[in-house]
Amino acid sequence: MNYQSDFEFSNGFNFDWKKIKSRTKNFIVYHSNNDPYVDVENGRQLAKHIGTKLTFIPNAGHFNRASGYTEFAHLLNNLQKYL
Repeated sequence: MNYQSDFEFSNGFNFDWKKIKSRTKNFIVYHSNNDPYVDVENGRQLAKHIGTKLTFIPNAGHFNRASGYTEFAHLLNNLQKYL
């Protein structure tokens, strides 16, 4: 399901991508194939706008307890590179 606000976000609605990218060196974008709220195209476009790859996590839902996703080892492993 791709809500209107999701579409607007994916298309850079009111975001200063240059300013956002100037605020940090590293970005990580995760997305699931079965998120009931945010379309996968949103993740693709976000990654594109900030110049990083999309990391795809299958069957993770909306990355929350309601989806049964209570641990995020992949994220922790990626963040440890920067700590």
